[in-house]
Amino acid sequence: MKITETEIGGAPAVLYGDGAEKAYLFVHGLFGNKYEAERFARVVSGAGYDVLAVDLPEHGGRDDGKKLVPWEVVPQIRAALGWLDERYAGVSLRTTSVGTYFSLLAAGAGDVVVEKCLAVSPLVDMVSMINGVMAANGVDDDRLERERVIEVPGGQPLSWEYLTYAKEHPVRTSFPVHILCGEKDEVVPFETVERFAEENAADITVIPGAKHWIHLDDEVAEMEKWERGMA
Repeated sequence: MKITETEIGGAPAVLYGDGAEKAYLFVHGLFGNKYEAERFARVVSGAGYDVLAVDLPEHGGRDDGKKLVPWEVVPQIRAALGWLDERYAGVSLRTTSVGTYFSLLAAGAGDVVVEKCLAVSPLVDMVSMINGVMAANGVDDDRLERERVIEVPGGQPLSWEYLTYAKEHPVRTSFPVHILCGEKDEVVPFETVERFAEENAADITVIPGAKHWIHLDDEVAEMEKWERGMA
């Protein structure tokens, strides 16, 4: 499999593949990077797909000072989707965690027709996520609006600007979304994923015993089986 390093919209990117007709854009989650896509590329290459992956801000090879916030990430993902759309007959998404949130926003706001999204441990309701962190740390809307940014232990800072953006930009999809999540996901409540699936006609596959980070050997085997079936 050919591996080509490139740059799209100022972001380091890598293309895996030998010139297939269709392609996936792989969007990693928190603490991930573009090279995570190689495993997925090897899974779907036999189904006729190349895979493009980019480093999100503050991750991988990024050193441009941009932040991991939707108003900076979404345009980057739209640029990557446009890059693929110019070169391939069909474009799909493979996303992880918060990468799902960014990607679905980008796909909904862009001009590229996305065929489907394979979403692993997806974060699909950012307002609910932020509200949960606020409640856990005793922060209410009035305080966050007044202080604008509040540091919290062991997590990303709470941001009034981010919460406002999330409220104004709910995730909606017009293409099939296939979800894989862990039975014991400690980050995204199953009820949130289930509600999203009902509202957007998505389907859900659950890995018994798995948590948010699907990485154990048996979990990865189940994920690859799912990826092959959905590709």
